[in-house]
Amino acid sequence: MANEKMQHTTTGEKIDDVRTKAEELTKEAAETIKEETKKNVESSKKALNSVSGSAENMVKDKPFVSIGCAFVAGVVLAKLLK
Repeated sequence: MANEKMQHTTTGEKIDDVRTKAEELTKEAAETIKEETKKNVESSKKALNSVSGSAENMVKDKPFVSIGCAFVAGVVLAKLLK
């Protein structure tokens, strides 16, 4: 009987140890994912700002071409939506 209690205690302790390790690993994984997501968001923001600036410069340099492209795009969308 004492042996059974000792096994249950040992098993319970093992379960607690596994639970603790799982919690630690989960927290570490969540922190890693959070950091990687922040890096990706910052990288995406920089890329978007770069593309946005390029498009803005193109519109400023060639306003009539930009208006023509917008008109053609509008006509195509109108035809597709009919």
